[in-house]
Amino acid sequence: MNAAPSTTVFKGEVWNFTAEPYSYPVTGIVATASSFEKATTVAANTVNGSGLTGDLHGVNTSTMWNTSMAASGPAWIQFQFPSAYKLSELWVWNYNGEFEPVLGYGFKDVTIEYSLDGQTWTLLKDTQFAQATAVAGYAHNTTVDMGGVVAQYVKLTAQSNWSAVGIKQYGLSEVRFFYIPVQARAPQPTGTEAGVDTSLDWRSGRDMTSEQVYFGTDKAAVAAGTAMAKTVTGHGFDPGALDFGTTYYWKVDEVGTATYPGAVWSFTTQEFAAIDDFESYTDEEGSRIYETWVDGWTNGTGSVVGYLQAPFAETAITHGGNQAMPFEYNNVKTPYYSETERTFDTPQDWTTNGADSVALWFQGYPAGFTDKGNNAFTVVSTGTDIWGNSDQFRFVYQTLSGNGSITAKVDSLTRSDAWSKAGVMIRESLEAGSKHASVVVTPDNSCSQQYRNSTGGASASADWTGTAVTAPYWVRVTRTGNSFKTETSPDGKTWTALGAEQNITMVANVYLGLAVTSHNASAYSTAEFSNVSTTATGNWQNVSIGVTQRSNGIAPLYLTVEDKAGKTKTVVHPDAAAVAKGTWTQWQIPLMDLSGINAAAVKKLTIGVGDPAHPQAGAAGMLYLDDIQYGKAAVADTTNLVVNGGFETGAQEPWGAWGGGGATVTATVVTACTGAAVPEGPLEGKNCLNLKVSGPSTNFWDCAFNSAGPTFEKGRKYTLSAFFKTASGTGKVNLKPEHAADPWEGYGEQQVTITDTWTEYHVTTPVFTSNVSPTSLTFHIGFQAQEIWVDNVKWYEGDYVPSN
Repeated sequence: MNAAPSTTVFKGEVWNFTAEPYSYPVTGIVATASSFEKATTVAANTVNGSGLTGDLHGVNTSTMWNTSMAASGPAWIQFQFPSAYKLSELWVWNYNGEFEPVLGYGFKDVTIEYSLDGQTWTLLKDTQFAQATAVAGYAHNTTVDMGGVVAQYVKLTAQSNWSAVGIKQYGLSEVRFFYIPVQARAPQPTGTEAGVDTSLDWRSGRDMTSEQVYFGTDKAAVAAGTAMAKTVTGHGFDPGALDFGTTYYWKVDEVGTATYPGAVWSFTTQEFAAIDDFESYTDEEGSRIYETWVDGWTNGTGSVVGYLQAPFAETAITHGGNQAMPFEYNNVKTPYYSETERTFDTPQDWTTNGADSVALWFQGYPAGFTDKGNNAFTVVSTGTDIWGNSDQFRFVYQTLSGNGSITAKVDSLTRSDAWSKAGVMIRESLEAGSKHASVVVTPDNSCSQQYRNSTGGASASADWTGTAVTAPYWVRVTRTGNSFKTETSPDGKTWTALGAEQNITMVANVYLGLAVTSHNASAYSTAEFSNVSTTATGNWQNVSIGVTQRSNGIAPLYLTVEDKAGKTKTVVHPDAAAVAKGTWTQWQIPLMDLSGINAAAVKKLTIGVGDPAHPQAGAAGMLYLDDIQYGKAAVADTTNLVVNGGFETGAQEPWGAWGGGGATVTATVVTACTGAAVPEGPLEGKNCLNLKVSGPSTNFWDCAFNSAGPTFEKGRKYTLSAFFKTASGTGKVNLKPEHAADPWEGYGEQQVTITDTWTEYHVTTPVFTSNVSPTSLTFHIGFQAQEIWVDNVKWYEGDYVPSN
């Protein structure tokens, strides 16, 4: 209301808030059981939300758990929580099959026990669970008071079931445990990008009078309570200055009417801090990028920094943020090297917070064609495809007059798309819509005969049938008059025609050579060829057809650091062809490699391409530079987060396997790879898992094996890896960490081709922007009829680290 004399009333909005609940559901539960009937009815179904719509359960028994008909002894199911909780209650959805009123699988008389360590058990109570309704839309109808006991494990043992006909099988649909938040929770920070000046915070437990904070880099010491400790009376703790790229562990024990030990949390500090991230430059006089980074216009070398017209910085090809620095090098003319340099107004200290290296990110353009000698070549290309009415690809060719052929072994092809292509071709002209005949190898679609029989006309193909193949594989195309024959071979000796011979009218003088396309306009594919032989003549030439492709000339990349005393040190990139890397690449230089200069007082930084000590006419090209930093790289923590990843318990659980789409899957824990063409035992330990797929499923994801995963935490990324081998030949597996609920989103899904020798395959997720739960670690195997073995499955935080 306004003050007098005005009496106008301004009505406020109605606001609201919801108070937090008394208790919260426990997440990340791992369920194991005395037995299970089928791969689709495992114990994990009781805690993964399968069958629930909201809080109502359906009648599909494949979303429930039930014991094996052949099982003997007591039927039990055990639940392991991520840590100890003060439990308030348990909700139970009993077994809810349509024939439950007669069959009565559901638990009836039940003994409930709890434990802190899974070894010593305490009786909570003997109770009775209500029978399910056997109709869809079933709400939980049993609530058990857990009495506030503190436990990390709970076991339910069935003393009887609801069977009216004496069946001795038991089951449950779903359970949900609730806990009272007496422990510290909601830690900040988490993940991998905490600042080196960060402070810790959390939500305190309800019974708290004081809190004991344990902090350090030794996880075991923090867990045991022997790490550095400090008592606080409210949430929040300042650990002081932290080191770059270091994982810190911490926990908070709540002290009140009792002491409630906290979970061990962790975070990893940022690896690097910016020296120059190129974000501050504008197009205004005085703040343009080339005014800070001096180039050849001033220093007399062959470099040009920035563009000649605004915007002067690069805004599309960036590593981080919105800008990068374009750096054109041209060593064709004197002085035969190219440099850009920045002088700092204030000397820079690159040694703080445990920093041990300086780093920069760079990206160039691949060398499109490299003749490695002995009839071996590397060909790199982007391009949308060799298909339709016109093509986009790189062609390395000779001229052919009349009849002739070209043969090559495609040793490898990087996968930019399922239809990336590398092969051999005879082409009438170098125009995009030319007539041609070719045979190519792809990453996911075997080999393919492809051709265009009229200029600018539509393309056609004859694709591979039978057992799938990938590189390395041999290909050949032969011209006899206007007849073109395409062939493939696994060994260069036994050849098989692929598709029918095509009649394509071409002029006498044509082009014959190697063709590569990424089938992805924003990426490059690299093909390695060997054993190339032709009946053509002349030098090899390369051309980009239908698409503009830049190509960097090869010259050394180097960095020179000068301190405030004028001492300098130059370091050359160990890869002589670094400037030809077509993706963003980080170059880390240990500070020890800059010995002789004072890294705590850096005055000038120079980046160059060429060899100033031995200048000679050479290459030209374009580099993009971004995120020049100092700090320390983090060491990945490869602590395995999966349960029974080596199948050493002798049981399949918690892994389940299923078949569908017209195919079946059998899964067995075995001690030897019996029947394998390459006889091997388990990769490690005494057991591994054998999987047999009866045939290709309608969709490759219709057959799989998986396990419920832990919560995928915000701010973290993870790696899923496993060792596979086939009985013979090659097989295919799709690795997919996923959200185990609609929309079943995958994170970093990766299809791999496996062989008959134990080999590790992996996929790394992006950094999660929010917590994801429930989750599943899934391996799809329905690509084809195949027998495979799997061992040493791992799920850990961070980037991939090869197993020893």
